Amino acid sequence: MRRCPNGKMLLPRMYWKNGRYYYVKQNKWNTLSSNHNDALRQYADLEAPKSGWGDLVAATYADFDTLAENTKKQYNGIRPKIVHGFSDFEPHEIMGTHIYQFLEQYRSTPNMANRMLSVLKRIFTKGVRLGACDFNPSAGVARFDEDKRKRYITDEEYKLIYNQANEVIQVVMDICYLTAQRIGDVLTIKRSDISEEGILIVQQKSKARLTVAMTPELAGVIARAKTLRNVPCQWLLHPKGKATAYAYSSIKSAYQRAVSASGVTDATLHDLRAKSLTDLKKAGGDPQKLAGHRLESTTLRYLRGIESPLVSGPSLRSS
Repeated sequence: MRRCPNGKMLLPRMYWKNGRYYYVKQNKWNTLSSNHNDALRQYADLEAPKSGWGDLVAATYADFDTLAENTKKQYNGIRPKIVHGFSDFEPHEIMGTHIYQFLEQYRSTPNMANRMLSVLKRIFTKGVRLGACDFNPSAGVARFDEDKRKRYITDEEYKLIYNQANEVIQVVMDICYLTAQRIGDVLTIKRSDISEEGILIVQQKSKARLTVAMTPELAGVIARAKTLRNVPCQWLLHPKGKATAYAYSSIKSAYQRAVSASGVTDATLHDLRAKSLTDLKKAGGDPQKLAGHRLESTTLRYLRGIESPLVSGPSLRSS
């Protein structure tokens, strides 16, 4: 895969020149954007064939407005690959073997391959509904095995990162740990969501609703969060002088700077949710309820080092 000087991927007929991305076909240079994500979206529109496949992909993506922002961003990132990968086909011509061949290119990145398969299933479900194809050829396509992340942030590592973080990141870390919620849900907590009972969370990904019970520790962190900014705002956490919620990218960058300064390696913001749920399980709590998962198997993906339960066998009875 070709890449531009800043390391971003360049798809076929996509070039980087003088700080901008271009789409080049038959010696005609079409200006895209200086932003890689915007360039990918424009590329997908230009690359889409004037056929049913391009129309079907566009119709399916139009339904994604209700998805969580992070999911939409991930789906938009793979859209050009999906458009280009099947540009020679009409929807009704695509078979399961074509999908297998397409996904095989991404075997080394199983997460991305499985994300593509999820989108393809949505596309062909839409196609059947619209009459563009008679069946869903992706229905029987197996997902790639994904390595489960096993990283557990120890208490000592948490302290090392915490000590290098600024006061905003310290509050974010504490709320993530005390609530076990995804970072996106933490950053969108509104002051109106907070009561004496606890914090109302409406999870962006699953739409699950739950209230994380108020504790003295959590109340203390919330009080600290409220003293960080003096600007009236509906959000609990917001940038200085602004009445908008923090962007995930800015919090992620600040957290990673704290990680680098601490000397801790291979630690991400998402590991805080795994640490919280793991510690709760070890303490005898119910991590599934706190995580808001419908299935226990989903919660198990977050638990670190306790997948195999400690069990006791019988004792020999004396005769």
